[in-house]
Amino acid sequence: NHDAVISKFTEAIEECKRGGNKARLPMLYTNLATAYMFTQYTDSARFCLRESIRLSKTTFVLNNTVETINFTLLMALNNLEGKYDKSLLLGERIKNQIYEPIVTYRLAESHLGVGNLVEARAYYDKYSKDWSRIKEYVFLSDYYSKTGEFEKALEYELLEIRFTDSVRLSRTSQNIANLEEVYNHQKAVIERQKADRGCFRFGGQYSCR
Repeated sequence: NHDAVISKFTEAIEECKRGGNKARLPMLYTNLATAYMFTQYTDSARFCLRESIRLSKTTFVLNNTVETINFTLLMALNNLEGKYDKSLLLGERIKNQIYEPIVTYRLAESHLGVGNLVEARAYYDKYSKDWSRIKEYVFLSDYYSKTGEFEKALEYELLEIRFTDSVRLSRTSQNIANLEEVYNHQKAVIERQKADRGCFRFGGQYSCR
């Protein structure tokens, strides 16, 4: 429920502004920007990222994980809007963080977007071992579409769909297991409370002394 997430982070930001821990603001703005990106509110996401960078006072110098995340999210936002040239300019500012998998993926994605197939493939060949499987499938599907090898592109697109479906199924199963665990725990607590009060069960009904 992205709207609920947006509401919660907005409330947290306002609370910090009213006198909370202002050191939390940059990361809160980053999280709010991510939620806006999921809902396709790109203008709001861009504002939040720029606000996070401004509050970090590191527009030109990166020195921590939050700043790296902000710049890679800006690259993702640009790529989402087809502004790959802008992403590559941002990439120049974070190239010292090249060992970060998310940075190398965004650079490869941006190069692919402007048609630099050699550069994009070079990033994949050198760093893909650190990428998540879903990122690898998405990149290769897009890459082979650009090279005109549509059979390979379809193969990786299908792998992406199957992997995503398996993750969703796993997540659903885990959620069900968590609910069952909570239910069983609550049931056990109720049973103990009734036992402590001298209650006993007979024919599906409880009787207490």
